[in-house]
Amino acid sequence: MARENCFQDEVVVVIGGGSGIGLTAAKQFQQGGAEIVIAGRSGARLSAALDELALNTGDHPARAVVCDIANAESLEGLVKELSQGPPVRALVLAAGLSPGMADSRELIEVDLIGACRALEAVLPVMSPGGAAVVLSSVAGHFVPADPAVVEL
Repeated sequence: MARENCFQDEVVVVIGGGSGIGLTAAKQFQQGGAEIVIAGRSGARLSAALDELALNTGDHPARAVVCDIANAESLEGLVKELSQGPPVRALVLAAGLSPGMADSRELIEVDLIGACRALEAVLPVMSPGGAAVVLSSVAGHFVPADPAVVEL
């Protein structure tokens, strides 16, 4: 459980915040007083997550931005949205795919390359002393190497 108000009025971005561990992290930061920005590929999932966050605590705002970390233009849109407000204090990168969700090329594009691009994109709008946490997938241990991907 987050300490009450330890992130009071700080902006926390959770990419992959529409469900699972990302949504759980968003709830914890929100309980700590943070203004939450959740991002993910599914607008419907983000909308449902915003409803859950509204029930979590009504005192701290939350908003959603549709963003696909595998798409550079989509990341630019997220950063443009974030640059309109106060600096980001923390970034949680919980977006990712599991082996049953995509082929090996898409796993690499999202879980590795997308994660790197997301960090590079958001870091310029973070406050000094801000922190980023990247949650990684174990998918690399389960998917046989695809020769086309190895050449990347």
